[in-house]
Amino acid sequence: MTNRTKDKLIIFFVKSADTGHVKTRLADRIGDNLATELYKSFALDTLAFVTKLKANLQIHFWPEDKKNQLESWIGTQYDLTPQKGQGLGQRMKNAFLHAFENDFNRVIIIGSDSPDLPSEFIDQAFEELKSYDAVIGPAIDGGYYLIGFTKNSFCSQSFENITWSSQLVLDQTLEILKKHNKKIFLLPGWNDIDTADDLKALIIRSKNTDFENSKTFHYLVKNNLGDTENV
Repeated sequence: MTNRTKDKLIIFFVKSADTGHVKTRLADRIGDNLATELYKSFALDTLAFVTKLKANLQIHFWPEDKKNQLESWIGTQYDLTPQKGQGLGQRMKNAFLHAFENDFNRVIIIGSDSPDLPSEFIDQAFEELKSYDAVIGPAIDGGYYLIGFTKNSFCSQSFENITWSSQLVLDQTLEILKKHNKKIFLLPGWNDIDTADDLKALIIRSKNTDFENSKTFHYLVKNNLGDTENV
């Protein structure tokens, strides 16, 4: 789980899987229980591929008093760190600061909303941080699925005054980074899975791919959601 060097760090942001508090827009279509179990599958599938990458990994969880609940389904073998701060932006900023204070050099944050994210995107993010100040993976909904900085290029202002959970997140972040003269690399766009339409898109693009072997896809099939007509 930990590399010999501190050059590269993946920070994985995850929430405790409290029924009714995760994937709420998706739950409006498929129900709270199914949405909660899908969220767990998303997180476990993300962990399945990031643990194979040549980078250190930390899981930063929220709320900060839910470590035992998280360990009950995600396991006890990971480096679990509570997120600190009020609001997503402050918690992400603090996660970067914590990493850089602990001498990591290239650091990225990803979430649990893109279980089929190609691992090559993360490898590319670290590679581009050799030449760029910031790297961002745009989400199709106007947010981002990944953001990364180096210790010397970190821009804390990029997490301030952002309209989180909106279509403005990416544009507002890019505007701040450009204002601070940061050289930015944009990764390919990818889909977060937040709504029923997002889930349908995931099912369609997963057909005849390795993702059909994932926990997410097996769970969909088990609960008769493997066909878009049932979502």
